[in-house]
Amino acid sequence: MPFLKEFNYPGGTNIYVWSLTETVEDLRHLCIRRGISVEKERPVRSIQRRCERLAELLLLHIIYGKPVELAHTPDGAPVVVDESAYHISISHTCGTVCIATNPTQPIGVDVERKGTRVLKVRDHFLSEIERRWLSDSDANANTIAWTAKEALYKIAGIRGIDLSDELQLEPFQCVEHGIINFHGQLIQKDTIQNFDISSMVTYDTIMTLAESSKKKPGIY
Repeated sequence: MPFLKEFNYPGGTNIYVWSLTETVEDLRHLCIRRGISVEKERPVRSIQRRCERLAELLLLHIIYGKPVELAHTPDGAPVVVDESAYHISISHTCGTVCIATNPTQPIGVDVERKGTRVLKVRDHFLSEIERRWLSDSDANANTIAWTAKEALYKIAGIRGIDLSDELQLEPFQCVEHGIINFHGQLIQKDTIQNFDISSMVTYDTIMTLAESSKKKPGIY
């Protein structure tokens, strides 16, 4: 059986999480039992990616209460065909698939496994100021920053945003386990958009949600 969790946030956002333990055949069988068509499934070589795609369809069935078709905009954002009940955002990492929904406003979600790989690429997504206050040896803190930038990129919905310069994070205090709330910004020319960010740190993953904020503009 899948390990399913639902997390509810202020403002109407829900995040549905599937921790994968099933095989491709297990997931296909679950889809068929629920009337979910798997015939249109795009062929992929990776077994992990096939499992993630099937889990996405199953989570969408839980959310909408019926089989739905998932498509993507030209910018790559996920949309549910012929449905406008929710704004959605999807993320997956090794063994975990999550879908965030909100009935009234766009959201962005990202999930990553804990690990040290992020330390090798931090210079590509952190600004010079962020690199000053974010330790280059703290893997969890850098993964929080990475997931926050990815979630901000998704909610902004603008292709080609510079993660290091146009997406900015305010300093936050990292924890080993729990929830961290802080803020982020999209800065373009004379325009500043503020976002609320919430990172959930578990024993093996970090999941971050970005939502529009009512915080007054001001550069961090």
